[in-house]
Amino acid sequence: MKTPEQRAAERESRELSKLTSGIAGRSTEDLRPPQAPVPKQIDWFKPHPANSVFDTSKSATYWRDLKRDIREAGRIIDPVIALPDGTLIEGHSRIRVAKELATEGINLGRIPTVILDLAPEDAERRVYLGNLSRFELDEDTRLTLYAKVWPDYYIEAKPGRPNKGDTVSPPIRRADIAAATGKSERQVKRDRAIIQEAAQRARAKGKPAPDTEEIREARAKASAKRKEKGHRPLPYQAIGIVVELTPSDVKVLLSLLKSLPDSQGREITEKIQKATRTARSKKK
Repeated sequence: MKTPEQRAAERESRELSKLTSGIAGRSTEDLRPPQAPVPKQIDWFKPHPANSVFDTSKSATYWRDLKRDIREAGRIIDPVIALPDGTLIEGHSRIRVAKELATEGINLGRIPTVILDLAPEDAERRVYLGNLSRFELDEDTRLTLYAKVWPDYYIEAKPGRPNKGDTVSPPIRRADIAAATGKSERQVKRDRAIIQEAAQRARAKGKPAPDTEEIREARAKASAKRKEKGHRPLPYQAIGIVVELTPSDVKVLLSLLKSLPDSQGREITEKIQKATRTARSKKK
């Protein structure tokens, strides 16, 4: 039977396959770097700054179960992924638990590690991709990360169009993001409108990219628009009015109705005449 750590690693690989390619049929092996794991000592590793956004989403139960699994295994089974200087890309939780166990006198030995030489923006993006589907985040934080992971769709004016001369990477599509995030395409489109509004607000404040503050403001504006639209009266919404009319008033109204189109004037005329007859019968 597979341990929870092994199952989590497999889920991570599957989700990473969806997020990075958007192409069905990719195996999890395709996502793993070609280099063989390199054993490393625990003190060599350091966390990536981008990973801090996920720390608050890890519950006490999550840490307890992971620590129990690693303690029982006596080692870290799946290789972690790091940059050449030891900055982690994948495996932050496992390394943290390994360091805690080391202070308790439990030596897990050398940690199998895959080294990737990535540009800073690619490393940050991979940290986000590896964690977005694994932890619960509030929606404002999640949209902030979507804008960083898929800027070509969420920020650019014309998503889905490749840059001139770009024949290597296919453009990200709304359907790809919907499949990766578990949202409908309609919701993805709505998220894009919120993120673009947030990006405009961020630029007005001199920020290079929107954060949760701008996302929250843009979401409130979109919500207000939907609410206003929902309460807007229809052009011909019927309204009941009770007024007192004299017989002469009725004659004036009936003469005015003659100027209306036949069908419309006839219908209103019949309603007035019916109301007049009802009023007369009640007086009798």
